[in-house]
Amino acid sequence: MNFAIIGKHIHLRKIRLSDANNKYLQWLNDKQINQYLETRHKIQTINSIKNFIIDCSKNNSFLMAICKNNTKKHIGNLKVGPINKNHNTADISYFIGDKKEWGKGYATEAVKLSLDYSFNDLKIYKCLAGVYKSNIASSKVLLRAGFKKEATIKNMFNFKSRREDHIIYGISKNHHNV
Repeated sequence: MNFAIIGKHIHLRKIRLSDANNKYLQWLNDKQINQYLETRHKIQTINSIKNFIIDCSKNNSFLMAICKNNTKKHIGNLKVGPINKNHNTADISYFIGDKKEWGKGYATEAVKLSLDYSFNDLKIYKCLAGVYKSNIASSKVLLRAGFKKEATIKNMFNFKSRREDHIIYGISKNHHNV
């Protein structure tokens, strides 16, 4: 499926195998970029990225590239899924890999665009996103996109030689305003 979801500053497009390049690889292996990503537990390779892209398409997930509108530059990724078709729910995860693009609102815009697509096109009723408690930037993205804090799972993660809570945010179609 080829599609583009166009926003004011960025657009989302289906990720391609050709996106599995050295730039993407550098993002995933950069300790500052990957500090809250589960991919940090293994050294990533071009092949592991390609396998992830293929697995997402097989596992009822939509993996999208976050791209700037003016340059079409790939700056990060967003995934909706896996989608639970029995309950019409999905997880949303994202990251901005290009550090020069941090703090510009692109992640918030990407999440908002993905919610509109999820609720209207994919017919999802509820989306969830989880963050490490210390990931304040990601929590702000979700809150700005309309998510509400729904749960705290205490001491869920091993993080920087300590236990860290997992904060779960959610939003349903009824509470989404685009």
